[in-house]
Amino acid sequence: MTVSEPIREEKRLALLERLTESIGREEAKTLMESLPPVQWTQLATKEDLRTLEERLRTDFNGQFAQLNAKIDGGFAKIDSRFTKVDGKFEIHRAEITLQLAKQTRAMVITFIGFALSVWIPVLLIGLS
Repeated sequence: MTVSEPIREEKRLALLERLTESIGREEAKTLMESLPPVQWTQLATKEDLRTLEERLRTDFNGQFAQLNAKIDGGFAKIDSRFTKVDGKFEIHRAEITLQLAKQTRAMVITFIGFALSVWIPVLLIGLS
């Protein structure tokens, strides 16, 4: 038997019988349960697990980097759109400010005209 070939069931049973004769039934059962039911080469070592962990970490980091790049690109597009909207608001704000200034001047001139049209006759009547 080589290390890579599996232990056949009849060999496991023969080993169990021999162990039972040597060390007792419960002890033999405990020992047999601690043996792997598969080939030793099929068991993962700590090094296998470290290699897998590193590969998964590298894969996940790459995936997260791609996801972050997509998210950053999306936010950049949103920022660009807000900048355009802000520019349009600035244009409209300037137009509104100009219109308010014109309306204020018109109201002040109208008020002055009204006040003069009322007070001049009152003053002329009062002086006569």
